[in-house]
Amino acid sequence: MLRSADNLKRFSTRVREFFGNHGCKVRFFMTWISSLKSFVESLFRSHPDACLVIVSNSMDSESGSLVLKPFLDKRFKLIAIKPDFDYLFKDTHAEKWFKGLKKGNVSPVTKLRNVIGAQTLDLETRNWSRLNNAVLIFDKKHPLLFKFIEEFALTFDGNKWGHNGPYLVSRVVSRVNGRPEFNFTVLPPSAFYPVNWSRIRNFFRGPRDKVHSSWLHKKLEQIKSESFAVHLWNKQSREIKVESGSIINYIMLDCCVFCNSSSSSL
Repeated sequence: MLRSADNLKRFSTRVREFFGNHGCKVRFFMTWISSLKSFVESLFRSHPDACLVIVSNSMDSESGSLVLKPFLDKRFKLIAIKPDFDYLFKDTHAEKWFKGLKKGNVSPVTKLRNVIGAQTLDLETRNWSRLNNAVLIFDKKHPLLFKFIEEFALTFDGNKWGHNGPYLVSRVVSRVNGRPEFNFTVLPPSAFYPVNWSRIRNFFRGPRDKVHSSWLHKKLEQIKSESFAVHLWNKQSREIKVESGSIINYIMLDCCVFCNSSSSSL
């Protein structure tokens, strides 16, 4: 077991060495959730020269290396590193919250720039009624990110669904909206959330008849022209099988790197 100071040095050193050795101009960070190979494929399909750091205990291991080996064999630049949260949260509002969590005082339950996506719109005003934090694209040290972290540390509640996510960013943006020092854009639902969580199953279904096939085609064309990403609402969709001819099937085939292997399955 590494001591905390050694672990901190190991994490920060490995990240700096990885970026330094590869001359990384485009950098991505992600946490690993099971069955996210398709996301990694999509990322490198769109950004083949990017550098990806996967912050994960399970992936920074021998078994994790086997999962990542196909990408490394194709000379994609990625690395999995065990996180050091003391280092990541240092000098942020989340630092105090994390210390409380460790002590048992907290219940743990492209060209886009400075944007957040709306999840739903008010049908009358066409203004956003709820935002979502699944996709956040902001400059380093952007004041809105600071406010998100501050709100998270001050109001964390693991017993309320969405309180620390969509409701959090919606609360904060409602307070700062219109203030000139917070320069950001709210994109419409079609940008990242072209389907509501209650209807995500439709994206996994293949055509049932001519009418359904026509709807799938039109929806897919709409996504291609209006969406930057498609949020899959993992809690609702993780057990759904991807059917041939479905919207998700077409997206996977369009984004895959290992198109004829099991790596392309969700």
